[in-house]
Amino acid sequence: MKRREYFILYLASIASVTVVGCQAVETPSYNHTVPKDAEPLEKFIIENFITSVGLIRTDIKERKENYLSETVGLWLNYLYECEDAERFAEQVAVLRHYYVMDDLISWEINGDKTSTVNALIDDLRISRLLNLASERFDEPSYQALAQQIGKALKNKQVETGLLTDFVDISNGVHSKTLTISYIDGVALQQFYEASIIDDEMLRKHKQVLQQAKQGATYAKAYDITTATYVTEEELHLVDQLYTALNSERWSIDTTDFAKWLQQHWQSDHKLFGRYDTISNRPTVTYESPAVYALALLYYIEREDIVMAQTFNSKLEKMQINGGYINPHTGDTHVFDNILPLLAMEVYRNARSNQ
Repeated sequence: MKRREYFILYLASIASVTVVGCQAVETPSYNHTVPKDAEPLEKFIIENFITSVGLIRTDIKERKENYLSETVGLWLNYLYECEDAERFAEQVAVLRHYYVMDDLISWEINGDKTSTVNALIDDLRISRLLNLASERFDEPSYQALAQQIGKALKNKQVETGLLTDFVDISNGVHSKTLTISYIDGVALQQFYEASIIDDEMLRKHKQVLQQAKQGATYAKAYDITTATYVTEEELHLVDQLYTALNSERWSIDTTDFAKWLQQHWQSDHKLFGRYDTISNRPTVTYESPAVYALALLYYIEREDIVMAQTFNSKLEKMQINGGYINPHTGDTHVFDNILPLLAMEVYRNARSNQ
């Protein structure tokens, strides 16, 4: 599933540094053993995506030497939900060793080269999880790293009081756009409580998120320079679901979107990856496990157990040989495996806490 299309051309032209440039003195040790009690999907991910040093491949065919910070954040999220302190610590060591550059996180490692650009969505997700894990696992160094990331974002990646999508760490040039689905209110609240950002900056981000609603769905991005919202011809359901999920977590009402999503599910008995912004009809024929995983997380957040159970069952039925494999190509994207693993773990935890 392709994401961040709006700056792909930029990323193609940025400077890169060798992986060694991000490393500490010693390569951290990593236990690649599959836990005895691992679910088939977790076993599939460890055996097919995670390397012996803890880097996580983007897919299992064409991008086997491509590793994304997005995946690191999702894997940390899963390990946090599992309360697995040991493996969480190992992945944090991988993060520090390979990805952290000037207190920000490179969005991509491709072969032996590390991008000098970060991605706000991943920095916020990872900092949020580091803060949460610092308390759960009683590890102050996680909170310290989260605060370093927050301060770097504040110092290097702000345009008129708003965080922007990315910055090139090599030259300090940052974007002038804020993608709506990147606005992680929990992470921003953590920064506020740590006195990294002030209440005005927190308020501005919440306002941008609140006002992004256009009918039942959401704008794609906010152009900071012109103070206008950007809408594309297609609604990418991953973006829409992330925006709705982040809104729910920040106590912003999403009732209209919930109705829109449920209507599409009831009408088609499936959710598609993209929809036409005007007609609201699907523009693609594929279904994505990542979409169903985000729908599951969204309905858990809304405490709608009926819809949550529906999408949990859908994810269980979509698995092939323990993972989410395209039967036509034999390939699969890590995003389409880790997100379902995470979502189903959150679902189990939510049910057990009822």
